[in-house]
Amino acid sequence: LSKLPLAGHRTIYRGVKLDLREKYNEGTQIVWWGFSSCTTTVKVLENDSFFGKRGTRTLFAIECDTGKEIREHSFYRKEDEILLLPGREFEVVSSVYMGHKLTMIQLKEIVPQFPNIASIISSKYPAIAPSLTTIVPVTETEGPKPALQFETVIQSMKASYKSKSITDADIERAMEDALVQQQCIELDLSWNEITHEGVAKLAKKLRNNTTLTALNLQANRIGTIGAQHLADTLQYNNTLTTLDLYNNQIGDNGAQHLANALRNNKILTTLDLGANGIKTLGTQHLASALQNNTTLTTLDFTGNQIGHKGVQHLADALQNNTTLTTLNLQVNLIGDKGARRLADALINNTTLTTLDLHNNQIKEKLEYRLKELIERNKQQTKS
Repeated sequence: LSKLPLAGHRTIYRGVKLDLREKYNEGTQIVWWGFSSCTTTVKVLENDSFFGKRGTRTLFAIECDTGKEIREHSFYRKEDEILLLPGREFEVVSSVYMGHKLTMIQLKEIVPQFPNIASIISSKYPAIAPSLTTIVPVTETEGPKPALQFETVIQSMKASYKSKSITDADIERAMEDALVQQQCIELDLSWNEITHEGVAKLAKKLRNNTTLTALNLQANRIGTIGAQHLADTLQYNNTLTTLDLYNNQIGDNGAQHLANALRNNKILTTLDLGANGIKTLGTQHLASALQNNTTLTTLDFTGNQIGHKGVQHLADALQNNTTLTTLNLQVNLIGDKGARRLADALINNTTLTTLDLHNNQIKEKLEYRLKELIERNKQQTKS
């Protein structure tokens, strides 16, 4: 277990088919003593085998730093599974009943003053007997780092470095292989250890790139500064149509940088900003950009907890926007007030054909009204 790679700072999710409100009060601290399987995307939890969409349920949104990536060792590799080890301690940030027998609880991992459980590697019982241990000195003049291996992942001009432990130091070699030598049109760098420093190098390269159309940076550590680098590049790049920044903690400031880019960019059609800690202010900036943007067709905002104020800004944008066709607002603490604003906006908006509001606090009557309006738009699109 000690050798499993850390997932780094992430927002992850865990679903339980129980009502746990009484055991998780806001402001309290709790310890999870067992192994806990989690995921980075709530989409996985829609499966009835795990969590589903009906019945008594509690959805945990967990901000943590010590989760272990186990995708490569799991039977369900597509589910982006993260393992929380025993003894993790959390603060209960919020506990909200969403309606329809669904409760959402937000947790934040904290470091206890004293460990709740012994380390995985015990000094009392070393994994290797001292007599068998060989110490090899590391010289200061190491040879060049071996080139990254694609392992047959370049197919149809698509390059994937997913879960390859890529760091900032590896970015230039990855770009040389994928963008210069192979001239790839899609580049997947998801689930790595790239920070804003690596993104700065990537963004500089993309300014003049004329082949790449899709970039996936899901589950890295680019933060606000990394989002700013990418936003600056979007002002110049004329080929990138798809950008996935899911789970990168860009926050409201990062959202503002990207919103500024969307005001001028005429190429990007798909943007994923799920699980990025974007709240009302960041949503307001993005909604303002959508008022005038004429190219973006898909926006994924899953798991940002924007609330009714944030969704009001998006509803205002939908009054004028005539290009957005898909909007994902799962797990955003949206209630009836926000749903009504969306319904009002859809009376005039005839282009939005997909609206995902799963795991929010909306009454069935309003859900049905929204589905009616979306279905109307679908029929008009077909005719």
